[in-house]
Amino acid sequence: EELVGILYNSEMLKMLRFIKRSLATGGYSVPVYKFLQELKTSTLSSFHPTDGRFLVNLSFDLEFGFNSPLWERDPNEAITWGAIGKTNALPALLFLTKHNMPFNVQIVGGLLDENFVTEAFVSETQKNFILKHRSLYQLPVEDRQALIHENIELGIHGYSHRRFENLSREEVHTEIKKSVGLVHKTFGRAPCFISFPKNNVAHIDLLKESGIRAWRSNHQEVSLTGEVPLGLWLAPGNFSLKDLSRLLVEIKTLQPQGFFLHLWNHFTETDAKALADIVAVLQKNGFSFTTVGEYLG
Repeated sequence: EELVGILYNSEMLKMLRFIKRSLATGGYSVPVYKFLQELKTSTLSSFHPTDGRFLVNLSFDLEFGFNSPLWERDPNEAITWGAIGKTNALPALLFLTKHNMPFNVQIVGGLLDENFVTEAFVSETQKNFILKHRSLYQLPVEDRQALIHENIELGIHGYSHRRFENLSREEVHTEIKKSVGLVHKTFGRAPCFISFPKNNVAHIDLLKESGIRAWRSNHQEVSLTGEVPLGLWLAPGNFSLKDLSRLLVEIKTLQPQGFFLHLWNHFTETDAKALADIVAVLQKNGFSFTTVGEYLG
């Protein structure tokens, strides 16, 4: 009887959460609802196309074990998320390249640096933790090979994945310079786009000297050259496939002149199967795939 009561209450809570979400946000998650409200109430910048094209940019932040918990919370949590990201990354990369879809990948530079643990800012505890779980703190050969593809535009996601707002100007300069150098050395291509760790935009004036000409903003309305609208976090908890389809229809209704939709992910939120379903919905609704560099020209 007690178990039945627990199950009943659990189902009631799910129902109440759904009703609350439906009444308050039109059935969408709060981030998606806010995104649509901005489209309805604001004047879009000149960043978006005006020739009737509806474009989508899939953008992946490649972190593995170099995620926020390593620096800000529990390193064991970093391992959990890192392992999921590592499992999902290669199949997702192979799926997208097999179907000739252009997309962006921003890499944490530490994944490409065998000597990362010697950095002065790495504590002894963090150093031992990274060495113990070494496979989650380096990019496998197979992943490196998969990233060498004409449809993949490589970028940087910091060197250590520490928030730039917590670093000095000199430290940020070093993070950018090292990341750019490592990507160029590893893949033979100079990155031109950055997604700031935790979308924590800071010191953008340092980007140009390292060849970075575009960045993911932390808001939807943009005004600076190279600033890419934040878009939406591509995660099942943010929207279902049905939600995504509704969202795309609303975008085309609200912005009939054209739109650039930036969808970002960390390889932890979706595996290749889920990604395939998302791609199918985007294609069905008339959105074409592009990279940031290709769009900006």
